[in-house]
Amino acid sequence: MKKTLSDKNKRICFFLQLAGILLCTCATVYSDRVSTDIYIGGFLSVGGLVFSLRYLPLILLSGVFGEVPGMLCVLIVFLHNLFLDRNVAFLNFIYLVIVVATYSASGRRCFWSVRKTLLYGLSLTVLTGNLWGV
Repeated sequence: MKKTLSDKNKRICFFLQLAGILLCTCATVYSDRVSTDIYIGGFLSVGGLVFSLRYLPLILLSGVFGEVPGMLCVLIVFLHNLFLDRNVAFLNFIYLVIVVATYSASGRRCFWSVRKTLLYGLSLTVLTGNLWGV
């Protein structure tokens, strides 16, 4: 027999997803604007490898809540960047790639072990840091 959520639990899940979307959107927009000496625009360089840490909230949101909240976050960030600077709005494509990759990895149960989670996170940050290069 399949278990279903009660109405109260559905509302709680909805508000948790909404809070996750808002927090992820704020963190993503803020990380695009922040710049310091060690942490430059969301990138951390260690020994020639560049780790992109600014995508971490989006990875967590997609891994925990699924692809729909992740895509809503990407849409909000895209609209925000579209109104502020149309020249860099197309760069939000990598956000969508991250959402789809994280959702497909969670569908294959890649996050059930700590080792696989760390390996996936490391490979995704290197991919978005060194290979994407934005």
